[in-house]
Amino acid sequence: MAAFTPQPQNITYSAPSSETLTHFSSHTWLAPLLADNSLTPIGTFSRQPKTSSTEDSFISRTLSTPTTIPFWQSYYRPPQKPTKETPRTTTSSAPAPTTGTALSLLSLSTGLDGHPSIAHGGLLSALLDEAMAIVAYIHLPAGKDVYTAYINVRFVRPVETPGAVVLRAWIEERSAGRKMWVRACVEGEGGVSVEGAGLFIVRDRAGSAVGGGAIKAKL
Repeated sequence: MAAFTPQPQNITYSAPSSETLTHFSSHTWLAPLLADNSLTPIGTFSRQPKTSSTEDSFISRTLSTPTTIPFWQSYYRPPQKPTKETPRTTTSSAPAPTTGTALSLLSLSTGLDGHPSIAHGGLLSALLDEAMAIVAYIHLPAGKDVYTAYINVRFVRPVETPGAVVLRAWIEERSAGRKMWVRACVEGEGGVSVEGAGLFIVRDRAGSAVGGGAIKAKL
């Protein structure tokens, strides 16, 4: 079974606006990431409102307000060759050597709270699902759709609001054929706050022959 590799037609360069950069630059712990030349800023398809349907309205409209997630910037890091200092592991959760990592910077406001000043756990689970979908889409062959089969979530520490977080997602080495095993995490200034693991199923796009242009990962 063939492994998954990045699909250039699914990666759209999209530089962050000056307002977005100014906002995330105010969080000093994000400085190393913002200065990382290995990261390419990319568009977040689900943050773009669709005028012809309600597709992605949860991410592009409901969660795109001053009181929810006012700023969202995604990045892609191409596959990195293992070094002697950072050898690639052989566990099932290891990133595949042929795939890259998707990262997103998010600004979380208090409209996302469950407990006071703490982001709701269900919302964080949805964000993990979205992070997994972003990296799945980047590696999705033409003429295919991908659907979430399940995700497992482990909460490590509360995510305080207002504040910034990093979503990080990658495809596991065992992924092949119709199955994408994906990992993701929510990171804050203090480290990893939420971890997730999921299985995504790759299927032929409905009403289309195998082949064609880029598509959006379906959640």
